[in-house]
Amino acid sequence: MNRYPGISDEHAAAIVAREPFEAVQTRAYLTEGGTYIIGSGAMMNDDDQPHDLLAVTPWDTVYPLRPTANPEPVERILADAAREAVTR
Repeated sequence: MNRYPGISDEHAAAIVAREPFEAVQTRAYLTEGGTYIIGSGAMMNDDDQPHDLLAVTPWDTVYPLRPTANPEPVERILADAAREAVTR
């Protein structure tokens, strides 16, 4: 069972590490300025185009880029990772 509903453990680990990935439903990449962008894949959208949904700053602030984007799951992943890093 995944720790975060709707987000694979592999993708959650990639988000924490700010590693690019591409899957059918989700993709992520790092901008030149260091912002990590999480978005939907082209197959998930009516216009067959990928869409950027969330921006994650190098300081773990998560900003929605579209009105329907929910930053809470990514904020929780990052908070859990920070909490676990302190306890190790």
